[in-house]
Amino acid sequence: MYVDLDFAQLFRAHYDEIASYLRRRQVDSNTADEIAQVTFNEAWRTRSGFDPLRGTPRSWLFGIAVNLMRRHFRTERRRHAAYARAASRNAVPDEPFDELSISKLDARTLSGLVAPILAALPQGQFEVVTLHCWTSLTHAEIAASLGIPEGTVKRRLSDARKTVRIRLSAYLLEPSDG
Repeated sequence: MYVDLDFAQLFRAHYDEIASYLRRRQVDSNTADEIAQVTFNEAWRTRSGFDPLRGTPRSWLFGIAVNLMRRHFRTERRRHAAYARAASRNAVPDEPFDELSISKLDARTLSGLVAPILAALPQGQFEVVTLHCWTSLTHAEIAASLGIPEGTVKRRLSDARKTVRIRLSAYLLEPSDG
């Protein structure tokens, strides 16, 4: 089914949001802008494949951006894990953990406490968590972006939250080396 998309309007409406998402995934600013631009080039090239029954143009664009980022940064998770290993365990936030909102985490907040937990998540959970936390995409839009059922998005998000909660609890209950 061919849908006539106004690419100038799509670009104005979604470029900054996509570039911002890429930056929050710890993609440097220049590379984030490059991937965001390529996202729109790819969308233009494959516009006949857009199916409004599978999602919105916005979720379609995020899906393209995520795929381009995967292809371009296959080593992202290894770098993230290396950062986590190097970070100090003293990076525990001042306020109690239960007052933190996991949904408000961004790349600057990831410390030696949370980074190794996120880095250890399965790829599918990691992608759902970052799309959920760092964009305002709905579960349905995340599903459309990743080409998976909405129920899978909800399950992966739930599983990731459970993993983070369990591992943080275990860490916070460990006796300190002090």
